[in-house]
Amino acid sequence: LYAWKVATRTHHPKPVSKAEWIAGLFLAVLMANTFAHDWRYAPAGFVPIVPHLIEGYLIPALLYWMARNSIATERELNGLYLLLGVFTLYLAATAICESAGMWAFIFPRYIADPELGIHFGRARGPFLQSVRMGLYLSLGIGVVWIALVWRGLWGRAGQVLGLLCTVGLSAGLILTYTRSIWLGAAAAGLLVSLLTFRGMARRGVLVAALLGILVAATCSHQL
Repeated sequence: LYAWKVATRTHHPKPVSKAEWIAGLFLAVLMANTFAHDWRYAPAGFVPIVPHLIEGYLIPALLYWMARNSIATERELNGLYLLLGVFTLYLAATAICESAGMWAFIFPRYIADPELGIHFGRARGPFLQSVRMGLYLSLGIGVVWIALVWRGLWGRAGQVLGLLCTVGLSAGLILTYTRSIWLGAAAAGLLVSLLTFRGMARRGVLVAALLGILVAATCSHQL
């Protein structure tokens, strides 16, 4: 679809921002690092390096590039927010049902099969893998927070709804029981909060973050 848009000149190319140049350099470093090692070797149980580079970084970067050059209006952007928000809320509900053993409410049914995928016993969703599940839930938190809480697309009622959705998505994220996801979500949440809050609210976020780091450090064994 994107190739067709480019061929018919119906896409909407935009200037490359400083942040995108930095992201591009990061991808270049990842590629150089990948092929500077023995990229043909993969121990048993590990993802091969090149597919990991392609699936974990290059395909998401390509999807981002296509999206940024396809979306032209506020309505299209809000439509993307709505699509991602609804999908990740479904994932959060699935995570909660998985953890509670409410298999009758889980769709698709194969999620309940312990013989399929990995990480059975954690929230893993239709991906059958808790890390990917957590990444999508983190994305959902960002989308809901930016669209409803920060930008206030649906007014005061939308902000309240956004806060409730954030709680549900956060619950699902915690139930992945994956430390890398928790750390990534905490870092992303701190960054988004510092960008969206001002004055005393921003100071409160910083104090809460410091307290959270202190608690996490003292309870790291239990976590």
